[in-house]
Amino acid sequence: MIKKLTFFVFAITTGVLLVQMSANTANSSSSGAPAGYCGGPGGLGTCTTCHSGTATPSPTPIISSNVPQTGYVPGSTYTITATMSQSGISEFGFQVSPLSSTGALVGGLVLTNPTQTQIVSLKYVTHTASGTIGSGGSKQWSFNWIAPAAGTGNVTFYGAFNYSNNNGTSSGDLIRTHTLTIQENQVTTGIGESSTDPVAILVYPNPVADQARVSFSLETPGQVIVRLFDLSGREVIEPIANFYDSGRQNVLVDDLSGLNSGVYRVIVSTEEKTWTGSMLKR
Repeated sequence: MIKKLTFFVFAITTGVLLVQMSANTANSSSSGAPAGYCGGPGGLGTCTTCHSGTATPSPTPIISSNVPQTGYVPGSTYTITATMSQSGISEFGFQVSPLSSTGALVGGLVLTNPTQTQIVSLKYVTHTASGTIGSGGSKQWSFNWIAPAAGTGNVTFYGAFNYSNNNGTSSGDLIRTHTLTIQENQVTTGIGESSTDPVAILVYPNPVADQARVSFSLETPGQVIVRLFDLSGREVIEPIANFYDSGRQNVLVDDLSGLNSGVYRVIVSTEEKTWTGSMLKR
């Protein structure tokens, strides 16, 4: 009798655990999609990896940006927005990433609302646990993107989107995909060589770790000052001032290991001109 009772309790306990594990698996993406589920190149999955159904291209645009029609300027920061709309849906999920044909991150990602969005594995933007509930059948998220180095060419943002029926399981959801391709501004490719500005800058690598190089071109020789500020306007390094000849110049900015992760403004000044760029510190 004791053995039978023990087995009965074990069976009930095991059953409860299996139910709990099943529920946790079914709702695992409610706190954000795992890395690599944006439908990008290299066999990356979509929301259907965890949710039943078939991913279909969205009939209407979902990903948009404020990049002008002339294209992105290398090193500049732009806003990328994902807008989902579906009548009768109140809960939404997404993952978006700008990827190369080999699946490498192109440019830098910066969160503007960490309550609603998060970055996973350094290159995928997805929702948070508190960033899934929409209003009036729609939901919108935004984040910043720092454009890559000159000569990168067209950049494609890949996205997978889950319109949840909110039934507490992984079944019955509507899964869609969408891509947005942004061209590079050809006028500014080869900064300083074809630009009309006397000085324009490019920070690389971007994002940076411990040091970066600031590249700029001058039409005429002159004194140049390179300065770095955080977004509150506080100068975070000693200004670098030197006399430079005309043409392309590269200034090493080192000892950045003490800076907090985030976005910084790089300002290059001559006696006649000031040009501002962005730097993302990992």
